[in-house]
Amino acid sequence: MIMQPRLYLYLFLGVAWLASIFAAVQEFFPERFGLLLTITYPFLLTLLVLVYRKNYRTENCHSSCYFKFGVGYFVALTCLGLINGNALRVISFDAITYWTLLMAFALGRYDQFWVALRSPAIVISTVSALCAIAFTDPAIIENRGIINTQIGSHFESSLVLAPLLAFGFVCDAKPFRITLFIVVCFLCEFVYIYFGRRGVSVECALQILVLIFLSSFVTRRQLIPSLLLILFIVGLAKYYSFEPLTSRFQSSSSVMETITVDNERIIELTDMISQFNTPEIIYGRGFGGSYIGTLGIEDLITGDVYGRIVCHSSVANAILKGGCLLCLTMTYPLWLLFYRSIFQHKRESISYGIGFASIIFFIFSLSGGGITYSTPFQTLAVGLILSRIQVK
Repeated sequence: MIMQPRLYLYLFLGVAWLASIFAAVQEFFPERFGLLLTITYPFLLTLLVLVYRKNYRTENCHSSCYFKFGVGYFVALTCLGLINGNALRVISFDAITYWTLLMAFALGRYDQFWVALRSPAIVISTVSALCAIAFTDPAIIENRGIINTQIGSHFESSLVLAPLLAFGFVCDAKPFRITLFIVVCFLCEFVYIYFGRRGVSVECALQILVLIFLSSFVTRRQLIPSLLLILFIVGLAKYYSFEPLTSRFQSSSSVMETITVDNERIIELTDMISQFNTPEIIYGRGFGGSYIGTLGIEDLITGDVYGRIVCHSSVANAILKGGCLLCLTMTYPLWLLFYRSIFQHKRESISYGIGFASIIFFIFSLSGGGITYSTPFQTLAVGLILSRIQVK
């Protein structure tokens, strides 16, 4: 008997979630089990695309010129990596990452997929947020340096799904459902603040504000999310100290200097580009591409450098692997989606809300959101956003 699309979806989500948090549970599994999960989830995602193509023929995602260009560029970057002599292991991991992106793009054009993903997104983000809090030492509030030693930190990358799906159904979901989505977004925001995350905490806060505006004022149906926001802010202001987080925005001089001169992401990007020749700026170093760089401000002081195969920001990572061509290919649709949401899309459509999500994602892709084989849900989210460029 052929399995239903939802069963394939649940199987993929389960494997992808285990792959994303494997570092937290690796002591309970054989050493190579994590590698098996990493290889399996893109295979299951590809299978899911074939299932949706078979069951919903009216939405033929493979007719998209954008998708065909993506497949061609995927092959080209793989060949470029091999020609440059990049490490085969890293080429394989990059191939997994961008194949996942392509398959997510294919799935995102099916409205049925978004509908099927709603409930799992709430469950995954909620469970991940609770685990992130439960398995992290409260001492992190005063000493953020211990974050990489905490089991809870490995659950953070799974929080991206709930805010994305909330945007997808912000204007046509039932009042209770969108309120539930926003509550989960509040929970995700608390995790980011708890971990002292600068960029993503601001990004999630902006997402919540836009979601509340769209659900409460644009549709004029409910004010419950606005009341939840007020309660959330009052609660944080009364019981939580923001000093560890705000101190990360301040350098020795000012907040502005932190954003410009001492911004590690800008330093990382300029350091990487300075090592490129002109052709590499155009088409990158291919899958498996790497550069020599630091891991943070501290290393600039000590002079320590490392071989880096991935960047923190989505923009820098795209330039590393595929140059400005890949970067423009991934960022142009975000602006187009935002334009369509304002002037073209109907408020009842999934693409309407995703257009607002896309511009927020672009703004913060300069500082974070880098996609890798170990963050399947982040990669899935990027592909789903890009997919709506072909959907009216």
